[in-house]
Amino acid sequence: MRSIAAFFRQLLAAPFKILLFVLGFFHVFPPFLVRIIWRLGGEIDYATRLIGAIGKKDLAAARKEAEALLQQTRDSRIAATIILYEFYICHNAEAVHRWVMLAEELECSCSELLLQGKLLLCNRIDGYEVEDIVGQILSRNDLPMNYTSLAYAEMADKHIENKQWEQADEILDHVLSIENHAISHGLKWITETAQGNPEKGLSHLEQYRKAGFASFVTVFEAAGYYYLDDLDKAKACLLRAMDEYGVPKDYIAFVKPELASMLEEERAA
Repeated sequence: MRSIAAFFRQLLAAPFKILLFVLGFFHVFPPFLVRIIWRLGGEIDYATRLIGAIGKKDLAAARKEAEALLQQTRDSRIAATIILYEFYICHNAEAVHRWVMLAEELECSCSELLLQGKLLLCNRIDGYEVEDIVGQILSRNDLPMNYTSLAYAEMADKHIENKQWEQADEILDHVLSIENHAISHGLKWITETAQGNPEKGLSHLEQYRKAGFASFVTVFEAAGYYYLDDLDKAKACLLRAMDEYGVPKDYIAFVKPELASMLEEERAA
């Protein structure tokens, strides 16, 4: 009986899916339409898309919707979706932590999808260790590819912080042999430059620039020069990010607190 009911629900949702598909060509994703499809079909993918559709215009409303959906579905895919908004748009690590905690408290299904959020919290919130979270991600073969790529990138970044260039290179070469991963290209710029290959490094930086917004890439360059002990260039990148692209100081502090401290010293001088 359940399968028959599900079939009819999908049948009812089909015209609305077609309409949403057509509107997608115009980059229009009305939340009310996504909500209809979710309620009729009950597919969790449309629940996550509903959060995204609302979040484009009203993050507060998206949070409220996400909490209601998480309580209703007990599915970690809901938390994983709102976590990306909290981290990449709001730059709020504490909010990411709260969503992880709530999903675990509710004993949501698909809990492995919380690992990306946990990885993003490493070096930001106590209790999340890079080696531990990366190990959990790499020990599984049922996660999306971007989880694995991000895990490798975080591990490489850890080696770069410790100036272990060759160890970082080994990881980054492995990732780039599999996919054209933007962050890995950016990190590869740092390791190649550190090892006396600036031209090769710049080719990787160009690959990273093609994939990201100039404002964020400029902050990344500042972090790279910081790792390379070229503080003058790091400061110049930070000032350009703020003056030319309007990057807020809070975002710089979120990316790397040391950069914000260095900027304060530069502004005070």
